[in-house]
Formats: sequence, C-alpha cells, structure tokens
Amino acid sequence: DNQRALWMLGIGEFQQHRYANAAAHWRHLRDLLPEASALRETVAQKIGAAEAMAARPADVPTAPN
Repeated sequence: DNQRALWMLGIGEFQQHRYANAAAHWRHLRDLLPEASALRETVAQKIGAAEAMAARPADVPTAPN
C-alpha cells in the first residue's frame, strides 16, 4: 500500500509495455488516495493511457519485400 512504490511500479510496467499491469498498480494507488486528492486526476489519466495501450492490437510485423 506504499503510494510511491505503486506509482513507480506502474511507471516501470508501462515502460516495459506491460500496460495492464501498470493500470492495475495505478488503480490500487487511486483507491488509496482520498477523494479530494489532486493526484487522483493524474492517476486516473495514467490509468486511461495504460488501458488504451493495453487495448491496442499487438503490432504485426510486416514481411520484407
């Protein structure tokens, strides 16, 4: 439940293209933050970005010409 650790874990997962894991860490963090926290909106934006990336189809390599 360490807020800083959850933030950093999310960043690490996002950088490794493990977007669903990043979103999960950030959702946990969001749930720990008070409703009135200004950070909740920032975390919500990160969750949205990670979920959008997770929903994208995997890049399909193209065959060389």
